[in-house]
Amino acid sequence: MDFGQARLNAQLKRIGNIDKNAPTVPALEVILEEAKARTPVLTGFLRDSEHIVRTANGSELLVDADYAMFVEFGTSTQNPQPYLRPAIDVASARALSEAAKVVQQEIKEAV
Repeated sequence: MDFGQARLNAQLKRIGNIDKNAPTVPALEVILEEAKARTPVLTGFLRDSEHIVRTANGSELLVDADYAMFVEFGTSTQNPQPYLRPAIDVASARALSEAAKVVQQEIKEAV
């Protein structure tokens, strides 16, 4: 008698096959939205260069403007105008919540 062991093993195997990177995109979308709202705008290039890229290990929020770090952290002649770190701080709880929703849905579909 296996007392449902075969069914449990099958469900665990399906859970193990879930795309572990799937939750990263919705989480980063929350942070990206907050970052874009906080990005200082002169021409809009900095804000428009912020985007999400899927990678083999998940997803990344990238900023292509080569001067982004100078805006975020400042220079010897320019005061910092932090926008990305505060966006992460403000949106991290919402981002985790979005990621959790995806994980819960993936598990629900797997079992």
